[in-house]
Amino acid sequence: MGMKPSAFIIEGLDRLGKSSLIQGIIKHFGYHHIIHYSKPIKTSVYENDFQYQYKSFQYGFDLLKQPKIPVIFDRFHLGETVYSNIYRGYDGGYVFNLESDYSAHKMENVKMILLTSSNLSFQKDDGDSFDWSKRAEEQQRFVNAFNKSVMPNKIMVDVHDGNGGY
Repeated sequence: MGMKPSAFIIEGLDRLGKSSLIQGIIKHFGYHHIIHYSKPIKTSVYENDFQYQYKSFQYGFDLLKQPKIPVIFDRFHLGETVYSNIYRGYDGGYVFNLESDYSAHKMENVKMILLTSSNLSFQKDDGDSFDWSKRAEEQQRFVNAFNKSVMPNKIMVDVHDGNGGY
């Protein structure tokens, strides 16, 4: 692929270096809007987490279809397949239908990066994770979602240095 990406999707567990990677992307490629996806916000506009999340991902894909808008998603739709199944009580697999609806397989301008670690033991719990004991399961779900995604320009990076650190 010779096209310079205009958009990035950075996925993975907490504390694997997503924020550091985003800063590096900006230093290398220049300014990008940063959109951070976190857990659903309770609001009276939507009846439940699913409706909130669904709408948010539609808007995100709308942005990705605009190749001239430089944007970085700090987490995006793959996390929905991980966290909705474990913590929200519904199947997040619908995001793959959104990929199809938005022709994600043609989004050559988007670079999706999944950060993983072959050794999770060197990380420290900062208290912000859903359930620190489920990190291995969450990571495997991220890998499964990454492999299922039709995004054409994607890479998985193991951030463990082989010596007990980054």
